[in-house]
Amino acid sequence: MLDRSPGSCRDKFRDLEHVKGNQARKMSPDMKEKLARVVKECTDEKTGVVNWGSVLQRFPNYTRSQCRLMWDRMKSEQVNQKRKWTILNTVELLAKVAASGATDEKAIVWERMMTGWDGKMVKRSCLRAIKTHSLVDPNEHLANAAHHALTKLKATVQV
Repeated sequence: MLDRSPGSCRDKFRDLEHVKGNQARKMSPDMKEKLARVVKECTDEKTGVVNWGSVLQRFPNYTRSQCRLMWDRMKSEQVNQKRKWTILNTVELLAKVAASGATDEKAIVWERMMTGWDGKMVKRSCLRAIKTHSLVDPNEHLANAAHHALTKLKATVQV
């Protein structure tokens, strides 16, 4: 028995049916440009909803999941490309998470933690910093793990 919801099974079937034996691969820069153009064409102007079925018809060697994931990454890169994430950003983020008192990652609105940065990228940066600099398991208490990582990070870097 699979531990999948009916919607997950449907999406997996659509992905497998669409690829039909073609090996999916990474997108080239040209394909990324094409994806951006096609997504723009297939987005409803009123609702902003992308018709991924229409997008998929123009990308025979890619799955629905690959197209959506690449699109999400491209949007994230556009938001963040104007500046680079630094150690000071990490220190600021860990301080905010430690002060939040959050017990787990679901208790935090990541989009609001660091103004102007993509929420998914902020969450990844925080969890990566905790994994690297903390001995406390973030699954037990996120704010404590962030505090521990912050203390250790400040000791290794002059801030």
